[in-house]
Amino acid sequence: MCDMAQQGKQKQILFNMGASIASFAVSIIISIFFTPVIVSKLGSDAYGFVSLANNFVSYATLITIALNSMESRFVSICVYRDDYEEANTYFTSVFFANVLIAVILAPIMCVGVINLEKFLNIPQELVLDVKITFAIVFVQFLLEILTARFEIATYVTNRLNLYYLNQILSSAVRLFVIIAGFSIFSVRIIFLVLGSLVAKAYVASRNMHYTKEFLPRLVVQRKYFHMESVKTVAASGVWNLVSKLSSILLDGLDLLVANIFVGSAQMGALSLSKTIPALFMNLRGTLDYPFSPPMMECYAQGDIDGVIRYARFGNKILGVFMIAPMAVFTVYGQSFFRLWVPSQDSMLLQILSLLSIMSLISGSCINSVFTIFTITNKVKLNSIVVLITGVFTTITVFSLLNFTNLGIYAIAGVSSFYSLLRNYIFTPLYGAHCLGVRKRTFYHEILTGNISLVANCAVTLGVIRFIPGNSWITLIFGCAISGVICVLLNTILVFNKKERRDMISFVREKILKRK
Repeated sequence: MCDMAQQGKQKQILFNMGASIASFAVSIIISIFFTPVIVSKLGSDAYGFVSLANNFVSYATLITIALNSMESRFVSICVYRDDYEEANTYFTSVFFANVLIAVILAPIMCVGVINLEKFLNIPQELVLDVKITFAIVFVQFLLEILTARFEIATYVTNRLNLYYLNQILSSAVRLFVIIAGFSIFSVRIIFLVLGSLVAKAYVASRNMHYTKEFLPRLVVQRKYFHMESVKTVAASGVWNLVSKLSSILLDGLDLLVANIFVGSAQMGALSLSKTIPALFMNLRGTLDYPFSPPMMECYAQGDIDGVIRYARFGNKILGVFMIAPMAVFTVYGQSFFRLWVPSQDSMLLQILSLLSIMSLISGSCINSVFTIFTITNKVKLNSIVVLITGVFTTITVFSLLNFTNLGIYAIAGVSSFYSLLRNYIFTPLYGAHCLGVRKRTFYHEILTGNISLVANCAVTLGVIRFIPGNSWITLIFGCAISGVICVLLNTILVFNKKERRDMISFVREKILKRK
């Protein structure tokens, strides 16, 4: 019976992964299609300000992250234990605390938008559009503060297929708003963020519906508000605040530093170069997220072996499906940039992209370990280590900007270097410590992932000799051939026989159902 339940969970995870990949594919289409339109019409400067606005939101999340990063952990464990009284206390208390934060932040953000040109280097012709862009992004942030709690319904019930269906439909909504804005009015950066705002509002409405449908006993009521619950969650999440601050020091300030120290044009180039690495980071979260609910459920039930099993399988999935596209992009990247944004320096963009991707090499094979820090409520030491690397990153970047001519390369590469060191040395060791298991537990996936990366690059270098990617057709064909070969090779290198058999069985079952 236990094996059947485990197989059912594994099939649900694989199904959720399929839905997540479909959602990710839609987001890729939007990013790849509209970016060159913006760059050709308005220049790379304008595109850079969209990313910069989103970075400012990440700075603002520092105020809320202590509460919101750990709330789902407390509520989920209470629901898994069928303790809805306690779950409602955490759910309600954090909701009202977020309402208060939103009320305080709204006027501050208004003042910031009005005086934006006093803080940033903005070309005169873009001042109005940049201000409107920042205003829309800030409104979206406030909406997320108030509604993010409701995502927990699909998470706790492991109905992530519905979560990703929401993402697909919201991407379609976003796409419609962007196309309508570009067609009816003109190509302006405000429609990129307006589409995101409308899509986010759609997702919020669906999540509230799912909360009522799947967790009808989970409610927001004044009687459940307790300040002690707010303090408990905040005390647990304060170290995630430190971790978030550290992440900003690591790579969240790069566009702002570039805007101030090397100019808006270089900032635009850096923003363009981070488009593909950002997609890889989204893919990493997309592939890893389906493993989080079963890991949380196993931990709530005291099943540490189950936590390890799902964490390692999640890391293996990343080692197969993350390493392959990164290797293909490493080889074909310059050809892609040459075709995608022909007005830009493709070599510069490729170098900056590879510097950004460097941090993903180790992190892609241990991403599930970060979930362990959360579910075990042991985020303190990890946050301190991330803070230390963030401080070293900031000091190193400013030193290189002052004493060398590296400029934009220093901004792009230093944070990746320190992240690489942290993820090779500290993260897998501390993850094993949190669960009380052997230190080498999570190193196997790092080793096989790096072997796969070298092998995948070798395969793609062989393919590019015959299919150079000088046109969109040959580029797509070459990347597709390389990608398929690399995924098949990774499946052999990373999965054991049973895992390969389970994957084949799942795919075969889905094909037979469709027939």
